[in-house]
Amino acid sequence: MFFKKNVNFLTKNAKKVLFFHNYVSMNKNFNVQSFNKIHFIGIGGISQSALAKYCLSRGTSVSGSDARLSEITKELKSLGIKVYLGHHGLSVIGKDLVVYSSAVSENCPELVTARERGIPIISRAEFLGEILKAYKTKIAVSGSHGKTTTTAMLGEIFVKAKLNPTIFLGGEYFSYGNFRKGGKKYAITEACEYKKNFLMLPHDSSIVLNVDNDHLDSYLNMDDMINCFNKFLGDGLALVNADDQNASKLFNRAVATFGIKKTATFNAKNLRLEKNGYSFDFYAYQKKIGRIKLSVLGKHNVINALASAGLAYLYGVKFLVIKKALFEFKGVKRRNEFIGQLSDAKVYADYAHHPTEIKSTLETFRHNKKTLVVFQPHTYSRTKNLMQDFIDVFSKVENLIIYKTYSAREKFDDNGSAYKLNENLRLVNVNSIYADDFCQLQQQIIAKLEDKIDKILVLGAGDVYEDVKKIILNYNTNKKNTKSVK
Repeated sequence: MFFKKNVNFLTKNAKKVLFFHNYVSMNKNFNVQSFNKIHFIGIGGISQSALAKYCLSRGTSVSGSDARLSEITKELKSLGIKVYLGHHGLSVIGKDLVVYSSAVSENCPELVTARERGIPIISRAEFLGEILKAYKTKIAVSGSHGKTTTTAMLGEIFVKAKLNPTIFLGGEYFSYGNFRKGGKKYAITEACEYKKNFLMLPHDSSIVLNVDNDHLDSYLNMDDMINCFNKFLGDGLALVNADDQNASKLFNRAVATFGIKKTATFNAKNLRLEKNGYSFDFYAYQKKIGRIKLSVLGKHNVINALASAGLAYLYGVKFLVIKKALFEFKGVKRRNEFIGQLSDAKVYADYAHHPTEIKSTLETFRHNKKTLVVFQPHTYSRTKNLMQDFIDVFSKVENLIIYKTYSAREKFDDNGSAYKLNENLRLVNVNSIYADDFCQLQQQIIAKLEDKIDKILVLGAGDVYEDVKKIILNYNTNKKNTKSVK
C-alpha cells in the first residue's frame, strides 16, 4: 500500500480572507479551545451549524444569529444554543470569538460591534481549518457536485470500519445530521470552493469529484478555478475523477484516479441498474476486487461511491466493509429524498441547483408529462451567469413551476431573477409558471394535482424544501379534516 506517510500541510498559497478585522488566523498561538463563548453569525447555515455543534460538544458556550428561523435553528435551540433572530450588535457583547459565514456582509451590525470592541473575528472556513489541525489525519472532499453525498459515504465506510471519524457535513445525514463527533485520529470534511474557502483547509488527502462552472462570481474564469483546485491538491494524496474534463487537467498533481469511462486507479465496470440503485464491479489497479450494490438512486452516485470506496481502499479498509457500508448507505436529506405524498403524487426533493445537477436528477427520475418539476433558483448571479444552461436543461420539462429566487447573500438583480428565467423559458415554449410567494406556490401545486400527476420533483438549495413540506402537511391535514366532517 503506497499510502503510508501522514502528510500534515496547509497549502502555501492559500489566500487568507482578511475580510474585515481578523488577527486570529494569522496568530500562530491560536487555540480553538481557549475561547469560552463563541458566537456564530449565520448559524442557521448548514456548515456554520456543524461548527456550532462541534464547539458545543467541547463544552463551549455557543450562541448565534440568523435572518430567519428554520429546522436547523430549531434543532440548535433544542440543544441549548441561544439563537437570535436577526442581526443585532448586542448579541456579540461578552463573547470571546465571532465566527462569520461567507454570506455575511461587511456592514453586518454584529461584525461592526465586534470590531469596535476588539472581539476576535474569524471566517467559517478559517475556523474549520483551525479545528482540523487537531486531527492526526484529515480528509477533504471537494468538487462542484456530489461533495455532501461522497463525504457521507466515506464517513459511513470509516464508521463501519470502526475508525471513529469526526465528520463535518454540508448536508444532513439521517443518523447524525451534519456533524459527527468522533476520535482525534480521523476528520472527514467537505471542502467547498466558494470564495476559494477550500484553500484554507489543511488536509492529508483529498477527493476531487469534478470541476464545473459554478461559483463563477468567486473566480476570474474557469482557468482560475482549475488553478485553485491545483493549489488545493497540494502535496498530499489526491484522488481525482479521470472522466471529468476539467478535473483531468489536475492529473499532474494527483496520486490516484477513479472513473467509469477511462482507465484509472479505481474503476467501476459492468454497471447494472437495479430496483433501488446501480450495482457495479469495483476494480483497483485493473484487478477486480468485488461487486458493490448501492441503495441510492442515480448514476451519479456510482461516481460518488467509487470515489469513497477508492480512498477508503487506499487507507486499508477491507473491501467487505466498504461493500457493506455502501449497500447500507441510504442517502442524505435533500438528495433524491422522498418527503411525502400529495394525492396520488409522490414528492421527492433534491438539492440540485446547478444545471448539471438538475440534468442528473431529471434523468434519475425519468420525468414525463405526469411529472411536475418545482425549481427554485439559488442566487441571482448563478442564474444570470448560467441562464442559457438553465433554459436548455428545462426545455423538455412539460410541467414546471419556477419559484422565487433564494437570494442567500445577494441583492436583487432582475437579469438573474427567477421571474426572468420563467419569462425566458416561456419564450422557447416551455410550459412554466412563476410563483412569487408561498401562497402562490401552494395554489399552483394543488391545482396541478387535477392533471393527475404522479410525481413531483422539488429542486433547489433554498427554502423551497421547507415550503413544500408545509404544503404537504397543509394539504393532508385539510384532507383529513374534510373526511372527519363528512
